[in-house]
Amino acid sequence: MTFIRKPIIGVIMYQRQRLGMRLVVHTLILDNNVLAIVEQHADVLSALIEKNKECPKSGDDDLNNYICPYRLLIRFYTFFQSPFPGTILHIENPSLFSLFPNCFDYERCRMAEALFKAAAHRDPIFMNDIHCGKLYAVMCNDLSFCYCGVHLYTKAKNFYRGLCVEKLNNGQALFRLIDYGCTVTVGSNFVRPFPPGFDSVIALSIDCKLDGVGIFSNDEEWSDEAINYMKTALRNYSFNVTVKQQYFAESDFGVFLPFMSVVLKSSDDTMEMNSDLVENGLAAAL
Repeated sequence: MTFIRKPIIGVIMYQRQRLGMRLVVHTLILDNNVLAIVEQHADVLSALIEKNKECPKSGDDDLNNYICPYRLLIRFYTFFQSPFPGTILHIENPSLFSLFPNCFDYERCRMAEALFKAAAHRDPIFMNDIHCGKLYAVMCNDLSFCYCGVHLYTKAKNFYRGLCVEKLNNGQALFRLIDYGCTVTVGSNFVRPFPPGFDSVIALSIDCKLDGVGIFSNDEEWSDEAINYMKTALRNYSFNVTVKQQYFAESDFGVFLPFMSVVLKSSDDTMEMNSDLVENGLAAAL
């Protein structure tokens, strides 16, 4: 993974999280009152504008009409000048969780509809042709959104943009659904080749990490206690999200992903997630 306009330490941190990703039980945080506020965004916005100029347009009119490549994220970062509603879901650990801008709910649904039309008739892909860091059309349980932006699993099936993060030994692979922030494990019979044009659209969920905190030097991963502390706090409080650093990662296959380092502070000012983890001995200050 390579980064745009950010220090090399961010590259190492992000790579470690991506390669160490594993399937976990995701807890839905039923709270759509989270706000995001950005302090500095000029470099990121400039990079997005340049990427949008270079991006080839899809031959699919439906895709172009409803999901304009990169324009969505330009609008997203422009909105950072004032608070906007979002939801934090799919917490892997304090170094990897997802922020959902509620304003992108409609685009996510349109993406799934357009991808289904383009991929449903294609033959499944062989496991030998699946590569880590590459996007595929992945079929899994339908993800439908309610009015507050929290998605619910149904019995229906649909196709979603899945980034392969690990190939398993049992004929299955682990995919991160880049528009929903969750990971799924599926067999190759549920994977289709990626249709042209869909790879040029930026991910519609934003991966985040807590700024200034990490695991202890003698640990290999976050403790269950630290993860549960964060999940419990997000259930019990409404948070403001302040973005400290912004990254862009691009895989060897050209998949372009946003990533942010953030501070979570409760809206009533009674707690700050980052410092509380350190003070309670659950994280190391970096």
